[in-house]
Amino acid sequence: MEKVSSFIDKSFPNGDSVDRLAQSAHAVIDRVAESAKPAMDRARTAAAGAAATVEAKASALSELEKQWLESAREHVRQNPLTSIALAIGAGLLLARLTSRR
Repeated sequence: MEKVSSFIDKSFPNGDSVDRLAQSAHAVIDRVAESAKPAMDRARTAAAGAAATVEAKASALSELEKQWLESAREHVRQNPLTSIALAIGAGLLLARLTSRR
């Protein structure tokens, strides 16, 4: 029985070694967190810049769409018969392309 208790005393860590291990782990975690902080800040800044760029592009595309629609409306107002003929032709072409025979 004495061999078993001697083995347990030597093999298993005591409370002091567990405390030292926990302190070391905390120190490593703190260093990792501290070194990761600048990278996270750079990623956050890059994401904010990308979001601003996407927002600006979306706004520009929205304005372009409005201009294009107004141009199309003006063309239809100035050339109603031509517009109707083009619409009928496009409809017939789409019907022919999508019909299943």
